Amino acid sequence: MRFLASIVIACGPSIAVGGEDAATRIAAELERWRSFARETMSFDPLWASVKSGSAPGLERAAAALRDGHPWLALQRLEGARLNLAGFDFAQRSGPAAATEAPAFEVEWRRVGVELARTLGEERADTCAGLHPAALRALAEVATHAAHALHKAGLPYSESSDLGSGLFYVGQAQAASSFVTWCRTLASATGPPSDATAGGLSLRPLAVELDTLERDLLAAYRPPVSLDRHGEFISASSLLNDARLLDRAGLRHGALLRYLQAVLLSARLRTKPTPLAPAELETRLRDFSQRLAARPGDGTIGALFLDAARGAAAGPDADPITAAIHLTEVLPRYFAALEPAPPAAPPPEAQVTVTLVRWPFT
Repeated sequence: MRFLASIVIACGPSIAVGGEDAATRIAAELERWRSFARETMSFDPLWASVKSGSAPGLERAAAALRDGHPWLALQRLEGARLNLAGFDFAQRSGPAAATEAPAFEVEWRRVGVELARTLGEERADTCAGLHPAALRALAEVATHAAHALHKAGLPYSESSDLGSGLFYVGQAQAASSFVTWCRTLASATGPPSDATAGGLSLRPLAVELDTLERDLLAAYRPPVSLDRHGEFISASSLLNDARLLDRAGLRHGALLRYLQAVLLSARLRTKPTPLAPAELETRLRDFSQRLAARPGDGTIGALFLDAARGAAAGPDADPITAAIHLTEVLPRYFAALEPAPPAAPPPEAQVTVTLVRWPFT
């Protein structure tokens, strides 16, 4: 990363606060980051990648807000915000932290202290009390991401370059500030509504995660494993996140990541086709009724139902994505709320691999 050649015009957006409701705060935060993306000018090669990669998420977040789906908008916003904030942090840290290892380590340690103070360890009660469930799930995912990104920052700076490590550290700080912001959003939602008053009681997802992993590994065969290797990596990363969150007892985040892994891997594991218009409408109506009829907080399921509605119609309609939500993701959401299915017996070993480490390598 070449920081000496960079010019940053916009100030980094601050977390929205005040007396507005959650949807208004999300809209304000979205506009702050859209303005940041528009007004920032930099000759750093990373900026072109960050800006172009973040643009679709920001626009999709705006579309979700227009459709009246603030939690879906927040989910899409955070994906873009993480990269924009990581770049902003790296720029603000100055050239010394990007070019001198001691200065980088000072920043890395400082952020580590901040994370320990604001987030603590990853425990089941880390985000307890946050509601609705969709907001808690997003906060739990961000908690895990903050710790993971910070841990990765130092070794990545050593194996790649200091500037890239600094970007990771900035993302960690951004994830932490997102969790803090989620706490203010929870207070802005007021007391739980009748639809969310029962909360969401979740069980471990080990059986589901093992099943999806086996299906994904079975699909990892040429030519698709070669042609779409990046998609397999992304799906596997989501699955790993879900497993780590589940083991930490962060079950809301685990469910969210599991369903995202289902969505991303469906095109790799199966050959999805669009639903006929009548079937599409029937499924949308049926899942809406199931969510409304089920007691407790259904906002995680609503995230994916709202995404299905958005993919089913409009200028950016994606019939296959809508079909995946309705035939794969939402059925697995409801199944995850039921008692765990029996675990499949482990497959018989077919190959024995022996790893030998040569000394001093």
